[in-house]
Amino acid sequence: MSRPAPRPRPASHGGRASRPRPTTAPPALPDRPGWVRLVAGGVVPALVAAAAVLAALQVFVLNPLAAAPGDRALGQVYADLGMAGEGALPFLLPVLLCAAGLGVAAILWFLVWRREEVDPLAVLALGLASLVAATPAYFFASFGMGMALADTYGIGGADHSPWARPIYVLSALALAALLAVVVLLLRGPAGGRATPRPTR
Repeated sequence: MSRPAPRPRPASHGGRASRPRPTTAPPALPDRPGWVRLVAGGVVPALVAAAAVLAALQVFVLNPLAAAPGDRALGQVYADLGMAGEGALPFLLPVLLCAAGLGVAAILWFLVWRREEVDPLAVLALGLASLVAATPAYFFASFGMGMALADTYGIGGADHSPWARPIYVLSALALAALLAVVVLLLRGPAGGRATPRPTR
């Protein structure tokens, strides 16, 4: 008399049957308007880069020419600074801060156009915060050069060129815009709409 064939046992690992692990979908991204991505990834990075370049021009070219007495050329101004014993310290910090501004602009562009899982409104807030920080960054960048010019020519260390004012205005406008963006972020997705994040 033949015995019935044994039933196949489920595959086990370590004595226990393996169960498929539940997969959780990544959180959905808010459905932002197209202008948010354009401003966060195009307009604001361009303004950050422009502020960094303008700050460097103000520190190294415009303000020294305005502060130096007479009709001294820029080369003569730097020759006077060298004869007065001013070292490389007044020049180092402005270069580093200008490079940091350009780096921030590149990062903002990368986050918006190369990282689909990042909320562009959050990137916009980050960019606006960078513009708000442009004013104190310029102050620290220009302080050393202003003191070097003051010691060399016996003048005040404040700005003698008016071209730092656009940076101040830009920071003030960015602060107002940042407050509005923070309110939108705290309110959550508009209308409850959201787009799923892409899975890799």
